[in-house]
Amino acid sequence: MTLSARIVLVMLLAFCQTAAAITNIERISRSAKKEGLEVAIDLAMQFNRGNTEYTRYAGNIRLMDFTPQRQRIAIVDHEYARDGDEKSSDNTFVHLRHVWLTENPLDYEVFVQYQQDAFTSLRHRSLAGGGVKWQLLEDSVSQSFHLGAGAYYTKEYYRSDLASEENRHWRGNIYATYQWYALENLSWVNTVYIQPKFDNASDVYALNDSRLESFVSRRLSLFINIVHTFRNKPFADNDRLDVTYRTGLMLRF
Repeated sequence: MTLSARIVLVMLLAFCQTAAAITNIERISRSAKKEGLEVAIDLAMQFNRGNTEYTRYAGNIRLMDFTPQRQRIAIVDHEYARDGDEKSSDNTFVHLRHVWLTENPLDYEVFVQYQQDAFTSLRHRSLAGGGVKWQLLEDSVSQSFHLGAGAYYTKEYYRSDLASEENRHWRGNIYATYQWYALENLSWVNTVYIQPKFDNASDVYALNDSRLESFVSRRLSLFINIVHTFRNKPFADNDRLDVTYRTGLMLRF
């Protein structure tokens, strides 16, 4: 195992907390470096026994069809957890995206998404949108930088102690992503999303997604994914800030 892989493995053990992070679509789309179909699987799990007992599983499968003219991405992500004999987490995330690649710095994209959670106030959310993205720093063997802007229409269904609540609205979607490759087999990607509500600009979602990945081989890598999610007007008495972690390995075929 290389030095960088050992560094990431130590960090995996140190940060051994597992939760379903919001999928960073831009990080996934930037991972394609060749033409053809790519299949990738993230696997993460954690066991704890002693004062507290729980078992957590997280899995993500990604299909990507890549040509010089376009990208097609399909993602299914699921997390399941049991605390003792009781189920404590059960959520699913599905995302489909098509990107038209041009010879200019400007590309175009459309997407649809669905997610559900059995254990949070958000029962399920569906959305559809699109936008453009600019290549601000030309891709190289060591780094890339992109800026995107667009909008999406979403339907959100919440549960509360009294009744379910439905929310439909438009949001803007602005993001910047930077990817850095180091030591030939180590990469770091960070993406920041800002998503203001159209009819109330003070209602904002914000997301910072950071992922460190070490490639043990061409098909196997170790990763740490840390996501900070902020909503300045959360539903009911939810906290404004969530921090989620995912640690594990990725298989590519």
